[in-house]
Amino acid sequence: SAVGVAAGGAGYGAASGSGQAGGGGGGGALAYKNSISVTASQTWTIVVGAQGTSTGQNASRGGHTQLKNPSSTIVLEAEGGYPGAAASGGSGGPRTTSDGGGDGGSGGGGSSSGPNYWPAGGGGAAGYAGNGGAGANSSSNGTSSSAAPSGGGSSGGSSGYGLTGGPGGGGTGLYGQGSSGGAASYLSGGKGGSIDTNGATDAQGENGSSYNSEGGGAATGGRGGHPGGGGG
Repeated sequence: SAVGVAAGGAGYGAASGSGQAGGGGGGGALAYKNSISVTASQTWTIVVGAQGTSTGQNASRGGHTQLKNPSSTIVLEAEGGYPGAAASGGSGGPRTTSDGGGDGGSGGGGSSSGPNYWPAGGGGAAGYAGNGGAGANSSSNGTSSSAAPSGGGSSGGSSGYGLTGGPGGGGTGLYGQGSSGGAASYLSGGKGGSIDTNGATDAQGENGSSYNSEGGGAATGGRGGHPGGGGG
C-alpha cells in the first residue's frame, strides 16, 4: 500500500495600499492505493510535490505527488492545491488516481472591500475518507475556521486580523486515518488531521506574521502545515 499527500497552494499577497485582502491557498489532496504488485529489482519513481510559493502578487500552485511504476505509468496521484487570488481563495487539489482519500480544502475568499478587511486562511489538507476543511474567508473582524469534515483531514486556517497575514491550513499525517483537525480560532493556523496516529509535530498551519512599521517588514501569510496545508 502507498499514501501520498500533495502540496498546498500559496496565498495571495495583496499590493500595499490596494485595499485588498488576499485569498488563501487551497490544500493538497490525499490519495492511497492498496494491493500494489511489485517485482524485485524493478525501479519505481516517487514524485513529491513542492509547496506553492508566493512573491507579492505571484502565487503558485502546490505540486502533485505521484507514484510511477517501472513503465512510468502513474498508479497513485494526489494533485496540489491552487493558489489564492486577489479576491478569491484557491480550490483544493483533487485526488485523481487512487483507491481512496479526499480532496484538499479550499482557501478562504479574499476581499476588495477596503482596508478594514483582513486576509483569509489557507485550506486544510485532505483526509483518508473525506476532504480537508476550508480556510476562513476575509472579514472585517476576526473569524474562526470550521473543523474539518470527518475522515481524518485537516482544518483550514482562520482569518488574519489587524495588520497580520492570514494563517495557513493544517497538514495530514501519513500513517493512517485518525481524528480530523478541529476548528482554529482567529489568528491561528489550521489543525492537523490524523496526527494522533504518529504524533506529527509540524502539521499545524503557521500563524501569519504582523506588519512591522518600524522595520519596514510587510505582514506575511503563514505557511501551511506539513504535508499538504495551503498557505495563508
